[in-house]
Amino acid sequence: MPLFGRWREEAPGRRVDHHNPHRRNQELQVLFYRAAVDLSHQTLNYVAGVIRRHRKAIGSIWPRLNPGRQSLLVLVYLRKGETYTELAAGFGVSASTAWRYVEETVALLSARSPKLGQALRKAKRDGLHYLVLDGTLIRTDRIKADRPYFSGKHRVHGMNVQVIASPDGTILWTSGALPGKAHDLSAARIWGILRELEKAGIITLADKAYQGAEGPVITPYKGDPAGELAARVVWFVICRVRWIMKGGPRSLILAAFGVFRCLCSHARGRSRRCWWLRRSG
Repeated sequence: MPLFGRWREEAPGRRVDHHNPHRRNQELQVLFYRAAVDLSHQTLNYVAGVIRRHRKAIGSIWPRLNPGRQSLLVLVYLRKGETYTELAAGFGVSASTAWRYVEETVALLSARSPKLGQALRKAKRDGLHYLVLDGTLIRTDRIKADRPYFSGKHRVHGMNVQVIASPDGTILWTSGALPGKAHDLSAARIWGILRELEKAGIITLADKAYQGAEGPVITPYKGDPAGELAARVVWFVICRVRWIMKGGPRSLILAAFGVFRCLCSHARGRSRRCWWLRRSG
C-alpha cells in the first residue's frame, strides 16, 4: 500500500524514491552520452554571472544546480533545441525545474538587451554610416492554433523576428516575436522600427519586402523599366558572344541588329521579352 512522503512501495520489500531524478532515469532505462555545444567559455561565464547576481539579489538558497550548470542547461536548450525531458535527464533535475531555469534565464537576458533607441544612438556614436534591416523566421513546433504561425514564404511554422545589424553583420538589436504569417514591413511598423530609424537619421538598407517603407530605408527597385532594359541588353550581348566567336562578321551584324530591334521595341512600350531574347534564354 502507498506510504506517505517521498517513499512508497513498488513491490514487497522494495521502496523507490520518486523524487530522485537519477532514480527515475534508471527506472526508465535512459542512456547517457557526451555531447558538445558550439559556444565559447566567455558566453557561459557571462550567463552564469547574470544568474549568480540574480540569485544573490533574491536570496535564493539550496538551488538544484549551481549558476554554471544552470547557464549550460539554458545555452544547450537555446542552441540545440532539446526537449525539457532530455535536458532534465542529462542534468539530473526534473522537467519542471529545467523549464523554470530556462524561463528565468531568458527573462534575465531579455531585460539586459538594449532598447531600439539606445541601439541606434550607439550606432550613431560609433560612426556607422548605414545599417541593415532584415527579418528572419525562427522555426517552431506546430501548436493547436498553428494557422497564424505558418509562414507561406518559408512553408514552415515559426515566429517572425526583425533584426538590425551593422555593415559587418554584427547584430545590434532584435525585436520581439510575431506570428510567422506577419509580413516584414508590417512587423517593422508594429515594432516602431521605421519611426525610430527616421528619428535617428541613419540610412538603412533592406530587401524588397520593405518596399513602401517610410524614412531613410533604401530598398531595391522592383520592375524598373530602365534597369530591366539594361539587364536584358547585357544578357542578350552575353548570349550572343558565342555566335560572334563562331560565325564571324555575319553573326556580329545579326547581334547588332538584334540589339537595335530590342531597343526600338522597348521604346514603343512593349514589356514582353523579344523573341530572340527568349530564344537565347
